Amino acid sequence: MSGEGTGDQGYSGGTRFVAMNDVMLVDRAVELAATAARDLGLNPAGASIHRHVASVHVELPAAGVMARVESRDRIAIAQHQVCVAMFLQSRKLPIARLVLPDRQPLIYGDGAVTLWEAVVILERRPDAAILGRLARRLHEATAGILPEEISDIDPLSLIRGWLPRLGTTPIGEEVGELWGELDWLERLWGETISGDPLGTVLLHGDFHHDNVVVTPAGPTLLDLEEAGRGPATWDLVPHLVGVRRYGQSEDVCRSFLDAYGADPLKWEGTEILCRAYELLLIVWAIAHRHTSPAMAAESELRLASFLGSTDEPWNMV
Repeated sequence: MSGEGTGDQGYSGGTRFVAMNDVMLVDRAVELAATAARDLGLNPAGASIHRHVASVHVELPAAGVMARVESRDRIAIAQHQVCVAMFLQSRKLPIARLVLPDRQPLIYGDGAVTLWEAVVILERRPDAAILGRLARRLHEATAGILPEEISDIDPLSLIRGWLPRLGTTPIGEEVGELWGELDWLERLWGETISGDPLGTVLLHGDFHHDNVVVTPAGPTLLDLEEAGRGPATWDLVPHLVGVRRYGQSEDVCRSFLDAYGADPLKWEGTEILCRAYELLLIVWAIAHRHTSPAMAAESELRLASFLGSTDEPWNMV
């Protein structure tokens, strides 16, 4: 999702709805990021907004860092990302690194800020085999050793929190169909994830091209907002849904799975996870339809595909 802007998909873990007024968050983001930089003894010169979806990313070129600014209702998400990042760094996994992690996140009256070392990007959107090997490395390095403070992923609770906020446009009475899908998934979820043959691991939570870059140190994971404890297959699902919903190449998906070393399609629970991920993407798009005309159009497309009235591929937005 975050490649679209969701992750930009704690549930801890998932893309969050911005309760603070979007304009207020954007207006304050640069100031908050600059304040955080100064508080850590860094130069805030040249601070500017890099990206804004659920959180605001502010680039601080003089300090060589990227700041993530979260609204008040997302302070726990900032804390969660710091916890996950520190654990993954202890396991020597290749992730974006926090600046002075023991002093983060920096919490202020109207939000929280985390500061991350800027990465030198040699290649964006690395090939599927690189992603598959990195996913396997992440899962093997974290299976069975997760600290208690890292929470379980809970995408269905996230969806349940979003649905009442969707309003009636463009969904109208069809919102009942979304609730029905969620109710069905909730009945099956617990038993499904406990039976994943690939086991329980630290999930990235939104594992796809846009959240991995190649740096001088090799492939590096970005955006830990969705990370948490859960079934390993969940990190493979975005690639399966990429074929089902975005029209992506089956050969590319197979390359990813071969490099990972498992075929999730042999497990019947994978279909449940795919449908949960699809519902998350649909509801996320509708919840963010106000952010741009493209997002509004995409939310209508995804809803129509869910209702079975179109098989048009989805778009990354």
